[in-house]
Amino acid sequence: MGEMARSVREGDLDQLERAALDEAALLADGEALQRSIAAARCAVGRLVGLAPREATLGRLADSLDGPIAVALQDRRERLFQIAHELKREAATVTQIVQQTAELTAQFLAVLVGQDPAARTYSPRGDVAGGTGGSTFRHIA
Repeated sequence: MGEMARSVREGDLDQLERAALDEAALLADGEALQRSIAAARCAVGRLVGLAPREATLGRLADSLDGPIAVALQDRRERLFQIAHELKREAATVTQIVQQTAELTAQFLAVLVGQDPAARTYSPRGDVAGGTGGSTFRHIA
């Protein structure tokens, strides 16, 4: 997403299009991976007599014996740890995105003069009342 933001800032539509195509390709790859995982669960489930939804690492480990069962259980525990870490990270990212969205909304409200409580500084450093979109008037 950083590349898209940079493209917008620089006004580079070709770069923006490439970034959008790259993102679309990543989404397609993710969907293909999900289909591969579903197919693998079906195949493994058939081999051990489990329905695809039941073909989880825990159930597979329970249905098998020996070193492979131990290895599957170890992988299951590691995946559980990773999933827990990802959930924690996702919560942090969600908070950051929410805060960024709030700050962006506040900034835009001040920038275009939609915040009556907004204050700006004059070139001399004096605090002035509402912006009235003055930033755009000075730039344009």
